[in-house]
Amino acid sequence: MKRSLVIRIALMVVLVAGALGALVLIVERVREAGSRLDREEALEQMGVAPSSGQAEPFELETLEGETLALEDLEGRLVFLNFWATWCEPCVREMPAMQRVADRFEDDDFEMVAVNVREEREQAAQFVEELDLSFTVLMDLDGAVTNRMNVRGIPTTFLIGPDGARIGTRLGYHDWDEEATIEAFEAVLDQV
Repeated sequence: MKRSLVIRIALMVVLVAGALGALVLIVERVREAGSRLDREEALEQMGVAPSSGQAEPFELETLEGETLALEDLEGRLVFLNFWATWCEPCVREMPAMQRVADRFEDDDFEMVAVNVREEREQAAQFVEELDLSFTVLMDLDGAVTNRMNVRGIPTTFLIGPDGARIGTRLGYHDWDEEATIEAFEAVLDQV
């Protein structure tokens, strides 16, 4: 009789512990879902102005001479940055961009930097000096920059997996600050 009582008590303790564990997990998931930013809040947190409409299609060469079209990146959130080596704010934000690219390399995320009107060798030397590994495209004549209506550099567009513009930021930003990373995570969860 004592053995049967001990077994029942042990079984009840295990059941109660399991139920409490499941409850804690449920509460944590509800809290996490409630704390996620919606897209508008995420864009505001990273200082990106919401935008809409399809991104202007383009095709440019990489530093290595391969051709890449915007449509090749469908299905991913695209971080599209326009820059030049003479642009001090561009130079300052590139290391943070590399850290973001590294952080989200296993996600449906693509970091692309479009060099505006510079020689391939100049851009390649810059990329090597900063040890950048994300995709760099060459807009040698500025035609794509003009079609995208870029009015100053750096300019960054966030483009959704369907090719639609999500947001635009003109000017420097510290892309890997904690609040911005949180915002990227929220946007990635919603695309």
